[in-house]
Amino acid sequence: MLLLHPLIRLACAVVFVAAIFLARDLMAASLIYLAILFLLTISNSASPHMRFVAFVTAPLLVALAILWGWIIDPHQIPAPHPNGLSYAVFLWLRIVAVGGILQFLFLPLITSPNHLRDFLERTGLSGSAGTLIVTSIVFLPEVRRRFLRIVESRKAQGHVVSGIRGLLELPTILMPLVSSLLDSATTRAELWSHRGILNRKPACVVDHSRMQGTIVLLFACASLAMSVAT
Repeated sequence: MLLLHPLIRLACAVVFVAAIFLARDLMAASLIYLAILFLLTISNSASPHMRFVAFVTAPLLVALAILWGWIIDPHQIPAPHPNGLSYAVFLWLRIVAVGGILQFLFLPLITSPNHLRDFLERTGLSGSAGTLIVTSIVFLPEVRRRFLRIVESRKAQGHVVSGIRGLLELPTILMPLVSSLLDSATTRAELWSHRGILNRKPACVVDHSRMQGTIVLLFACASLAMSVAT
């Protein structure tokens, strides 16, 4: 995974969002989206983006194609799009591109604690507000991890955890889950209170030997996107 400073990500995100909204034809939007896919790939965020495209925006593409391809009067289609289907794909690419840029900007903050701590420190959210942000991000993955651990333990003991029998076993799974989450929350609160984890000076996680090349690469992509759009 290529580690990038949050401010570099923000600058690239602003440029690419401007480029995608300045684009006026399908070819320009496609080239800009390909550049965004490249950024997502080098930042190890391509897999979540593909799930976003497949499960969130694919139904939207179908709806846009029906709306602009068969329902709306062809004379209302803006130039230079030759038909409604072309304009529907263009609108869909805009939505997908903006979603990809937001994932490029925020996913590393969620998946990398060092980046998140650095971001909170630089934005002045290293106190109680930062604690709430961190807690909200780690809560659901922790619940899922503990739930699966309890389920696997019940399976190993010979209990049925699926079907009607599994529903009957649900109270015996939820009770230790809630208990462990409360115990974990108490321990974490005491740790943050006594050791001030969020107020520490963030560790440097950026590979400075590659920083200059990375900046040149990203802004070259951004410049290409702007030139294509205009």
